[in-house]
Amino acid sequence: MALKPKRSSQVGYPYKFLTIYQTDFRENHVVILGNEVVEYLPEYSLEDLLPARLNGVLNGLEKFKGNLKMMHIQAGEVARLMAYLNGSSLRKDDVVRTLEQIGDKDAIKIYRAYLNGRKIPFPEEFLREFITKRVEWIKEKFLTSSAGSRTI
Repeated sequence: MALKPKRSSQVGYPYKFLTIYQTDFRENHVVILGNEVVEYLPEYSLEDLLPARLNGVLNGLEKFKGNLKMMHIQAGEVARLMAYLNGSSLRKDDVVRTLEQIGDKDAIKIYRAYLNGRKIPFPEEFLREFITKRVEWIKEKFLTSSAGSRTI
């Protein structure tokens, strides 16, 4: 079955190097087999990637309703995204340190539990509210005219 190419107005990148974390891929990848490819990869702006990523997270609220494990994964991803957008690398200790600097105690609690196999039970409503409020915070802070032209 042939795959249909996506229209240019759609954002749906199947590879890590084309996602919100593209900078991390560019800086930390290791070529195991073949040639270096980073110079050939397109770079996308925060303005192009972030809205689609945030919409995907919000869509997950309905998609994963009743699935506490996936809701916690989504919440952990939101916490990591908050840290990353505030200058963190994707290293776990750096994410925790950045969340501490931000001062978001719930994000720290969720992310630490996320790293620990989601062993701290959170009620679904708490996770839903966390995700919704933090996505709004990210939109307000990072989807402004001054931040929109950055590449990440």
